Amino acid sequence: MVGHPPTEHRVVMGFVSEPITPDPLQIDLPRRPVLTFWVVAVALEVLLGVAFLATGADAAIEEGLAQAGLDFSSDLLTAVRVVVVYPAALLGVTLALAQVAAPDLAVLVVARIRGGRTLLNAVGSRFRPWSKEVGAGRGIRIWLTVVVVFSACNIASGLLHGTLVADDFTWHLSWSMLALLPVAMFLDAGALLEENGWRGFALPVLLRTHGPVAASLIVGLAWASWHFPVKFDAFLAYGVWGALAYLGAFTVKIVAISVVITFFWARAGQATLLAVAMHGLSNDVARVGGLVDGTTWQSSAISELDLAVPFIILALVLVPYANRTGWGDLTTLAREGTSDIGRSPGAATLPSDRLAETALPHAGAAPTRQPRGDLMAFKFEIFNETTGEYRFRLVSGSGEVVVTSGPYATKADAKQGIKEVVRAGLDSGIADQTGED
Repeated sequence: MVGHPPTEHRVVMGFVSEPITPDPLQIDLPRRPVLTFWVVAVALEVLLGVAFLATGADAAIEEGLAQAGLDFSSDLLTAVRVVVVYPAALLGVTLALAQVAAPDLAVLVVARIRGGRTLLNAVGSRFRPWSKEVGAGRGIRIWLTVVVVFSACNIASGLLHGTLVADDFTWHLSWSMLALLPVAMFLDAGALLEENGWRGFALPVLLRTHGPVAASLIVGLAWASWHFPVKFDAFLAYGVWGALAYLGAFTVKIVAISVVITFFWARAGQATLLAVAMHGLSNDVARVGGLVDGTTWQSSAISELDLAVPFIILALVLVPYANRTGWGDLTTLAREGTSDIGRSPGAATLPSDRLAETALPHAGAAPTRQPRGDLMAFKFEIFNETTGEYRFRLVSGSGEVVVTSGPYATKADAKQGIKEVVRAGLDSGIADQTGED
């Protein structure tokens, strides 16, 4: 899925030089790191799934749930209660959790292949509630927004369920749901044990060669398809076409959620812990949006689309907003303590307040302005969109996107646009067209 890092140019004396050769700080990854990661994650999931079935672990877990008087739930509290009540379920619970953790385990395997401790440190450094550049005040506001937005999406899905799949839907609204929100956010096994893979590793790597929307779509497809082996029973229950309809609806949901997660994740400074919370809220073990027990492929597929619709609408709102105002931290995967992969020590530093005011010369360009008040190193990144067009963005030393260009038909046009931006930015002042004092 991912090849080489994006072309990077050094700003020297008002022009763009030849591409920079990545410096020794760049992490040495496999040639196709995300594809390698995904293949390993799927292989681990399948192998652990075979072991799960071969040991009769599923029957032991069902017995443990029955003795504990619990319904199945993906949170760790339920897992602990099952083992306490029925110790014979320990092997089954361990295998089930290991299977869920396959994406995180796959990062360890990739690091073993190439990248080592440097890669693990880079992934681990993102496991935070927010970055230090974002700060606690803004970070807390982002978290509160996430809780409200994801809960609202769950409630909207519940309303759709009640209309479209009422016969298979149960919804018991109570204040206890509020108490279960922290469980959903921090103790959901799928969220806690997967996100170092999806948002800690795969997404930052994809940002080396793709824009945030394209990277989110690829992560969403990888994330959804990774689930397919454990959903093989859909083919037994629904038949081939019914299963394909259900899995298609499931994929649409996951991809939409992936785009929304990227928006808040980047705004919080690539905060994987926030991604864990969003993943858990979307899994909704608190049952804020009720529960559908699909008895047919139609009800199962419709229920997945019900879950997808609020996130699709949200993504359609957030993406244009982020394109206008900036996505936040789109730093590619680098060593802990380095903001940008491959940045040359000799790259020029320019005042961000001047560069943020630079007028893009391309007719379709739309600058994203995020002025900052200090001197820092900048770089231009060229990336390609899913439409086949090219764009470039100007990224500060802290990973903030200062300017994003409009679309260009060819990479050569995008490179020429960079040259014109640098020339205009260094030789022109600020043209205030607001009419304000």
